[in-house]
Amino acid sequence: MVQTLAAAGELQRDLQRELTYDRTAGCRSQGEQGRAPPGRLDREDWAVRAA
Repeated sequence: MVQTLAAAGELQRDLQRELTYDRTAGCRSQGEQGRAPPGRLDREDWAVRAA
């Protein structure tokens, strides 16, 4: 049973990695760098997240 859960976790990790690479490649093909839009990560947001 533990092996089954480990295999499911590994599959999920691999799928997430593949999706991330696909999104990054898509952004690069459109001339974007795949970063958060300007103003999205304001200092106020960081203060809330740090608390």
